[in-house]
Amino acid sequence: NKTVEPAFSALTSLAAKHKVDIFVHEAARDDVGRDKDTARREISLSKLGKFQTLSKVRGLTTADLSNAFGPLPKHNDIVDATLLHALHIGAVDFLVSQDRGLHERARRHSPELGRRVLYVADAVQLLRTTYEPIEAPVRFIDEVAAHAIPLTDTIFDSLREDYPGFDKWWTEK
Repeated sequence: NKTVEPAFSALTSLAAKHKVDIFVHEAARDDVGRDKDTARREISLSKLGKFQTLSKVRGLTTADLSNAFGPLPKHNDIVDATLLHALHIGAVDFLVSQDRGLHERARRHSPELGRRVLYVADAVQLLRTTYEPIEAPVRFIDEVAAHAIPLTDTIFDSLREDYPGFDKWWTEK
């Protein structure tokens, strides 16, 4: 099995930093569990183990999924439709997948659903733009430690006028 890609590491780091929950759908876990390559299956399941599980909807049938998301000839198609159903009913806000077929199926269902299925890099960008501060440099201003400014600097004149004892307070801090 492969190592974790940098974009995926960035996604999990940003999500943890900003307290954004990442779930793995129970159907996706089951799908990995069907992998006939025992070593790969165990590695994949160990990677998924650190995430919360989003449970399947009880009573949801393949016919229901097929009516909503089109023909489901293979087991992977049923898993994809199950994931899209969870997104469609609002169980999650976004679905992150590198599976192009899943993205296409979501777009065919509706443009709105398609916009909520993201590639890992897009999810990273969404987290950055939503939660990370934007650095806005202010021209002609340097950030310096307070002790680096001489107490005689004119920047302190108005403070000195408004607050008697400012010089004493400043040196004690």
